[in-house]
Order: sequence, then C-alpha cells, then structure tokens
Amino acid sequence: MAYPELELRDSDLLTITEIDFGEVTAGGYSSIVELKVFNTGSVTAYNVSAKLLNENNEEAGDAITQKWIEYKIGKEDDTATPLIIDNTWRPMGLGSYPDLRNIGSYKYRTLFLRLHAPIGVPTESVSLNIALSDGTYPVIYTDLDKVLDDGIFPEEGVLTCGVETNSTGTFIFKRAVIKSDRLIVISEQDITLDQNDGEDNSLIAGEKYYAVVSYSDGELKTTKGVKGENPAIPEVEGIKLLTVTVLYDAEGTKIDDSNISWDCELSQGSIRISNGILELGKMKVLFGGKYFSIGTNFILLNEGDNWIHITNSGAVGNSSEKLDDVLNLYKIEYPELVIYDLRHFIDSSVKEKVFNEGEVIPKGSACDVSGIDTVTLSEGIDKFVGIAENDILDTGYIIRLGKCEALVSGGEFGDSLTPLEGKLVIGEDKVGILLERVLQEGLAYIEL
Repeated sequence: MAYPELELRDSDLLTITEIDFGEVTAGGYSSIVELKVFNTGSVTAYNVSAKLLNENNEEAGDAITQKWIEYKIGKEDDTATPLIIDNTWRPMGLGSYPDLRNIGSYKYRTLFLRLHAPIGVPTESVSLNIALSDGTYPVIYTDLDKVLDDGIFPEEGVLTCGVETNSTGTFIFKRAVIKSDRLIVISEQDITLDQNDGEDNSLIAGEKYYAVVSYSDGELKTTKGVKGENPAIPEVEGIKLLTVTVLYDAEGTKIDDSNISWDCELSQGSIRISNGILELGKMKVLFGGKYFSIGTNFILLNEGDNWIHITNSGAVGNSSEKLDDVLNLYKIEYPELVIYDLRHFIDSSVKEKVFNEGEVIPKGSACDVSGIDTVTLSEGIDKFVGIAENDILDTGYIIRLGKCEALVSGGEFGDSLTPLEGKLVIGEDKVGILLERVLQEGLAYIEL
C-alpha cells in the first residue's frame, strides 16, 4: 500500500523538526521563517494542513492557545499544483490551521511563519514543533468509557450518490441516500438534457446553460437555467445535489464527468465512484482509542477486491485483501462494482477528563481550554472545547462530540448554536445543533 509521506524542510530543502522564533519584544514580530511542506510519498497528499505543538507534542501553551504565530502560504517556485499564493498573514494555533491544499508526490508548497508578541508582553525564546497532516487530526482520549466499539460518528447530510455518464445528452443519476430527520432514498433515474434551455430556446455557438439537479417535495428535480455566454445558475428549493453545464454542440448535447459539479458534500465517509476513482467523504472516526477527523479522500480502485480502510494512524488505505488491525469501511469489487458497506456507526459521545482551578463549572456549561486540560467558562468560539458533562469541581469531564445536555438560552429545533459566556446561543459560528425547542434558558439536548 502507498501513502503520502509529509516532511517539513527549510529553504535549502533540509529536513527540520523544530522551529525557533527566538526572543521577541512586546508587540513586535520575529524574523520570518520560510518552510517547505514536502511530500516524499509515492501518492498525492490531499487536504494537507499543519498544527503547532509544544516540546511535549501537545497543542498547549500560550503561543499556541493565544495564537501568537501567524502564517501565509505560497511562493512562485513551489512545485505543488495548482500554484497558490496567499500573502495575507493569518493567525495559527488551536483551532486555526493553514490549508495547504493538495501536494503531489515529490512536490512541495511553501509555508511562511512569524511570531507576533502580544502588546505589553515580551517573549522569551519560543521553540515549537509542527505536525503535518493529509486531512487527518488524531486526538488520543484517555477516557472512553461510554464508547463501546470502534466506528464512525453519524452526521446529517448526503450519505451516498453518484452519476454514470456516457458522452450523450442522457446520464444516469445513481441511487442516493440522504439523512435529515429521516432517511430519504432516491431511486436510479435517467436525466436527459437537450440543446434547449429553461425557456425552450436553443443554444447557438458560444452559448451554454446550467441545469441543477435537486431533491424537493419527495422527488428528484431538474431545473434548467436561461442560456447565454455567461449565464446564471438557476435557484432551486430543497437539497441541491449537482450542477450540469450544457454546452452548444451542433450534433447534440454531450455530457461527461467534466460537465458535472457536485453541490453537496458526502458525509459519514460515504462514496461516489467515477472512472475508477473512489471519492470517500468526510467523517469523524473512533479507532484504537483515537478520535480522527478525516477529510475527503480520492482513491484509485484496482481490478478485483478493494478493501477501503483506516489505519491506526488515521490514514485511508486500499488493500486487495482484508487486513488485521485496521477499521474496514467498504469492500468494493471492481469493475463489476459490487459494494459491501462494512461501516459501524457509533451513537454515543466522546468525553475527556479535565481540571478546574476556579469556581465550580455548572453542568451543561460551554467550556474553553486554558493551559493543559484546564477549563474555564467559554467566552466564544475561538477556544471552545466542549460541554461540561456534570458540575466540575476540581476534576470532571467535558463532552467533545455527540449528543449531550447543554445550557441553551433559547431557540428552535435545528438552530445553529455558538458559545457565549458559558452558554450556547443562536449564531452562525456553529459548534452544535439544537435538538429540541427551548422557550427559556435552561438545559436542552444538543448535538456537537
């Protein structure tokens, strides 16, 4: 099996393990550190990111939790494609990570760092480590008493769907499953798009129109837009699934994969398959006492059996035979395309032991991290870590993921919640979803 292998190198492409920002005067900046994020593996690393760690390889300490480090991305001589240059300095630390996109085999992308000391606070010599990741952030939990088995945490959204194109005006929309307040199953359907737009006017040279496939009122719907050289994408109600670009062609409409763009994200590690490439959706996984947040993966299917799995380091792999000590998600026979769904879903919560050095933190409070495993009442989304399972005196537990009771100021089922002064209020900076109607402030069930 082949995996990406990410290394951090200096401007001379020499491997490094630690970054020393030196001493910085109050309110000042350190020298800029130029780094290369290099993929020495034989396959592409997708959704690459970087995380700051202290000398104990923990995501803790003032420089990290207070985000003293700033970053910008990209340089003209980068070999990773497409070239991305973003000259805006952004904060890096707990909850804020650079998005380095995809890095191909034996390619690199530049990451610039500097330390910005707080106003009135000079820093002593600051040295930090960086953990590189291809979309996977493992977090090891010491207390998993409420979790019975390894598996995937359920999420709302589109669970599986796909299309089959054949370079004609007709393509096949494959069976789809959507999870909202109930499971919705959409049967396989043929969709035909001719050269006439939504107003039944025929395309001429240089023109195109967009068609949107959506789910609404219990059925799959196709909505055509109005043609033009730069036409608008039509607005639709319901769940928007995909957009098709219909181009002028004197011999009639031809649709292939390049004409179709997906508007929905796959959740729970669900799949789309096209031209021998498996697209595996985002998921949150518990495996081997570690919690992983895994991004979208693209996997080449081989002829015969394909065992799609997660290793104990959080890497997504494909093997021709069943392996031990991995979490298997699917077995796919290709090109016959027989799919066995091996996923196990967890309907529980992940909790973590924490310490309290101040006043009692009431049950259901939104908590921030302060130091190593020490919590306080949350002031906002930047340092939010979870919900107090019960009153926390000296020690206790916070819920990091799943369903739990939280102090909520009010709202309706499905409202997005954000932390404020130890409680959850309705807001766009979502950390959880309200699962019941709340008429007055109090404990209510939510899902993180």
